[in-house]
Amino acid sequence: MTRTRNKLLKDRQTGIGGSDAAAILGVDPYRTILDVYYEKRGELPPKEDNKDMKRGRLLEDIIATLFMEDTGAKLVRERMLRRHAAVDYIIGHIDRRIMSMPGEEGQGIFEAKAPRSFQYPKWKDDPPDAVFVQNQHYMGVFNLNYSYACAWLGATDLVHHRVPRDNEFIAHLFEREQHFWEYHVLKGIPPEGRASAGTLAQLYPTSTKREVALPNSLVDWLNVYVSSRHTRLAMEKAEEEAELHIKTEMQDAEQGLFNNGEVLFGVKWQTGAPYKAWDFEALGKDDMVVQRYKTKLTSRRTFTVKKKVIGLIAAPKEEEE
Repeated sequence: MTRTRNKLLKDRQTGIGGSDAAAILGVDPYRTILDVYYEKRGELPPKEDNKDMKRGRLLEDIIATLFMEDTGAKLVRERMLRRHAAVDYIIGHIDRRIMSMPGEEGQGIFEAKAPRSFQYPKWKDDPPDAVFVQNQHYMGVFNLNYSYACAWLGATDLVHHRVPRDNEFIAHLFEREQHFWEYHVLKGIPPEGRASAGTLAQLYPTSTKREVALPNSLVDWLNVYVSSRHTRLAMEKAEEEAELHIKTEMQDAEQGLFNNGEVLFGVKWQTGAPYKAWDFEALGKDDMVVQRYKTKLTSRRTFTVKKKVIGLIAAPKEEEE
């Protein structure tokens, strides 16, 4: 991690940024308000780079260049973190500043995104809600009137949406952010809600031998978990059964066709290209390999639900005189 990136991550601990805003409003699909709370309180370890973050940084320059070619805009990189003029813990670090753009008055904000393929439909007509909130946050911090959210979809498709400034929305957003920072973060009072799976794993990586009584308010969620698990297992079993019936009919054929008169369905059961796989059984029997590499202790917490029969505990008999 570079020195500049280390400083940027440290600066983000000092306030609420654009990537935090959507989680505070509850529209971020990956982070919750509790995640942001624990991060700002310094109760979580530094966030490790993942493939999505790396891809986004690597593609940012390319997306910016393509946007300038498509629109005639002039962009400059913003390297410094900006603080709100009146509320110094409302902060922003944007991808680029739009210095000029045909059809626009004054400067604006440019944000580059590199979503994964399953997210492409969300960019069809407008930017996703989380991106909209992020851009409104930045316009409030930088006091600019428009922004462009630009996404690279696939190998060649570039989509960009203009996001006009919404003063009423920004006022509401900053009010929520101020309450979150002053009442929750500074006072150490966790907001209501739940944390994400990743945050829970970081907060409570290991279990203790204690047993806790869960409140009755969680019974509905327990029922949801149990019924969802039963449904999923039943569907997986049905899928497996259907697959076996079709494979039995195909035998050694690579392709099968269904024609119901309207739609032609194709089924493939083909042999893939050969590849080399680790022989873990053989590796486990090699003492030199085991001694050299089997040194890292790892563990993870698993979640299970089991029925327990609650028995009546008989009162102890009084001793006879």
